[in-house]
Amino acid sequence: AIKGYASGILDGIARTPEKQQIYAERIRQAAVTMEGLTSRLREFLRLGSNQLPLAWEIVDAHDFLAAMLVEHAADYKEQGLFLSVEDTNAETYIRIDRAEFARVLKNLWENSSKYRRGDTAEVRMSLAEKGAFLAICCDDNGVGVAQEDLPKLFDSFYRTDAARTNVAAGSGLGLAIVRQIVTVFGGNVHAEASPFGGLRIVLLLPTLKQEGIR
Repeated sequence: AIKGYASGILDGIARTPEKQQIYAERIRQAAVTMEGLTSRLREFLRLGSNQLPLAWEIVDAHDFLAAMLVEHAADYKEQGLFLSVEDTNAETYIRIDRAEFARVLKNLWENSSKYRRGDTAEVRMSLAEKGAFLAICCDDNGVGVAQEDLPKLFDSFYRTDAARTNVAAGSGLGLAIVRQIVTVFGGNVHAEASPFGGLRIVLLLPTLKQEGIR
């Protein structure tokens, strides 16, 4: 795309200032997309080679989610994505790296934003105890994914047929990065249909009981 639009300017195809401006803007957009792709790929390779320095902390997952929403909900709302988190009585203490877990959440929310049904989308976060694990669910009301595609969503560069129509919107690495980080945290992740009509991503992370961390 960059080569094509640059040639259009150099070869005189874009002759008017208005058309040159359009071509220049498309070059800029393509460069931004490339920058995002290379950044995601670099991050993915770093995770895969175990070159991930972690600052481990024990946190209350619900409090962490609530703080993330306070920090980012307004920005996502401007993009048409509305975030919420349900209250819970579950034991929600988990051991994470704050920055990497924040990356996980942002990747999930960006994924929901990309594959919305219309101009807006809703994401609801919830938590529930599942034996020795805490299930952190991210539900959206987007386009969803066919049942046969759900297990493949976390594969590197995998896209469903619906996603391929909007390739420039993502790298195909967001959910693969989510799986890598959650695995480093000692957990696992899977996808299923959401009761809200879209996609549900479930993060399962080992819990730490309150009395065990005092």
